[in-house]
Amino acid sequence: MKWTPSTDECKPVDNFVFLKKHKVASTTFKAIFHKFAKYRQIPIEPRLIGPQGGCYPARINEHCWPRRHYHPANGLTYHFRWNIEQAHKIFDLKNTAIFTTIRNPMTCFESVYNYFYFKRYKNLDHPCDSPCWNRPFYQFNGNRLGISTGEFLDNLPENFDPRASQNFRAKNFQSFELGLDHLNDNPAYIESQLERLETQFDLVIILEHYMESIVLLKHRLCVSYEILYIKAKNKASYTPEPLSEKQKANFAEFFKQDLEMYRFFNETLHKKIDAFGRDRMREEIKVAKKIFERCAELSDGHKDGCKIKRPESEPPANITSEIVRYPSLDPKIYLKYMDENFGHCSNPSSSYGKVKSIHETGVLNSTCPFVDKPIKSNFADHIEITLESDVKFDNSTEEDS
Repeated sequence: MKWTPSTDECKPVDNFVFLKKHKVASTTFKAIFHKFAKYRQIPIEPRLIGPQGGCYPARINEHCWPRRHYHPANGLTYHFRWNIEQAHKIFDLKNTAIFTTIRNPMTCFESVYNYFYFKRYKNLDHPCDSPCWNRPFYQFNGNRLGISTGEFLDNLPENFDPRASQNFRAKNFQSFELGLDHLNDNPAYIESQLERLETQFDLVIILEHYMESIVLLKHRLCVSYEILYIKAKNKASYTPEPLSEKQKANFAEFFKQDLEMYRFFNETLHKKIDAFGRDRMREEIKVAKKIFERCAELSDGHKDGCKIKRPESEPPANITSEIVRYPSLDPKIYLKYMDENFGHCSNPSSSYGKVKSIHETGVLNSTCPFVDKPIKSNFADHIEITLESDVKFDNSTEEDS
């Protein structure tokens, strides 16, 4: 276990990384970590394309940085895929506090299915399609729209294609983003990878134990609860359908890693709570809830009612990472990582499609400022012509949450 709570006085954090995963309150926690970074004056790492970095869905690696990057990596809050094998090369694991969020695998899947399939069905080739919407669900549903979660699960064993674009969204998605091979359900493999992750992450936040996680996060970051208050972001409203026993069984078969990962980190979290003290935890939760209630009362719309300035007596973060500048990323390298990790996408307006166009023709078809701005910067030397669309779309408010 990398970090265990203690009764000793906490120490301010100078370096942190937040692995932003999909549909696990990651946009809310990204906002919390941005608020923390502003308070401590920790720079935030720029993204590579759209809301993503590290050639996602490839594991983050030393070949996929934006042109301006901190090394060792610090202040990451974008979507990327963890790299269990290379983490020690990319991050200063000893001196960097590392966090992520997980949730109940079933509710996570329901949210993913609603977000990437139901919510996006009206436009299969959206001009602002950084994450490749609808895949793999549209394909696995026989190129049909409006298929229920239950019917999808009924047919998943017959329809699943391990070669399909974004197939990891339909099998062990949370474990995939934590760096596991989502197609390998060998119990010994799963156990070994989870044990390694436990030594790399300071805290895996569990949404079903939100307040306990907040208390532990407060003591790891060594800040007040006001810093950790944020209004929930991207909270979708949908009604989960009841599932049959067959559908539940199919889900369990395709999400073995996620179910074991959730059990494993639940156990780890409770060990941290025990080390913190159960009575102490109950009292701290009461304090945190009162502060959050007051912050909510003081907030007005998008205004944060609990902004706190760092006192002059408290020095800012001591940043030891150095800024490294890279040449433009070679589109061929980016596409190679995407192809090898199920990131290919047929939509020319996806991140994959835009970079493929740059590689083949030197042309960037600009249709989405949120996606196109970092592409222009990080692939600049390979872009000969930028074709501006008459109609611009922008999905920056959702950030592929």
